[in-house]
Amino acid sequence: MDDILVATQLTYSYGGGRNAIDGVDLRVRRASIHGLVGDNGSGKSTTLAILARHRRLQSGRLSVGVDGDWRSLRLGWMASDDSALPRGPVGSFLAKVLGPCLGLNERHAAQRTAAFAERLGVAELLGRDSQKLSHGQRVRFSILAAFLETPDLVLLDEPFQGLDPTATDRVRAFLLLQQRESGVSILVSDHRLEVLDGMCDAWTFLREGRSVGHLDREDLGEDASLASVYRDLQTRS
Repeated sequence: MDDILVATQLTYSYGGGRNAIDGVDLRVRRASIHGLVGDNGSGKSTTLAILARHRRLQSGRLSVGVDGDWRSLRLGWMASDDSALPRGPVGSFLAKVLGPCLGLNERHAAQRTAAFAERLGVAELLGRDSQKLSHGQRVRFSILAAFLETPDLVLLDEPFQGLDPTATDRVRAFLLLQQRESGVSILVSDHRLEVLDGMCDAWTFLREGRSVGHLDREDLGEDASLASVYRDLQTRS
């Protein structure tokens, strides 16, 4: 399976003499779910913001496969602050504003919005003002927005944060179904290994702004756990 995205030695500084990320290497295979794992402050959000083109690439290299232009990718993006939803009825925004901005006609956007909302368990909330949604409801609609266009690669920054168990199961099932049905590649970050274990095909581990390891699911031994691999990498790095 070829790579949809290759990142090499990404570096980014917000100023103040310390790099937020300082040597991140990442390979995401096409039609896979890839986990970006690290403690809070390890550089996950900064890495994803660069990949999403929300922050300028200061140093390093990004490509599609070996030498393709990463700027040609159609990206879906969800930030950790679920900031994609303006005030007003959320379903109307997705179908009549965001969809056409992404090149969809309103009818197609409305159909995809309704179908995805049903899968995510928020269909009955499409007419509600986004400001009156709970955090978990806003997160699920933000995830929906990231998939609206049929992207090549979806970047999700801690989409399980603050979700109850039922919503967590809904989101996991949605991501697995989208990947299986459309072949989309998904890069999802979190610091809770139990959320990403069982869902991802591979993982990249970050510590203090650096990538410290990569693991493919087929290389995870029967007697090993993702948590034990992560603890070992954190100890050795």
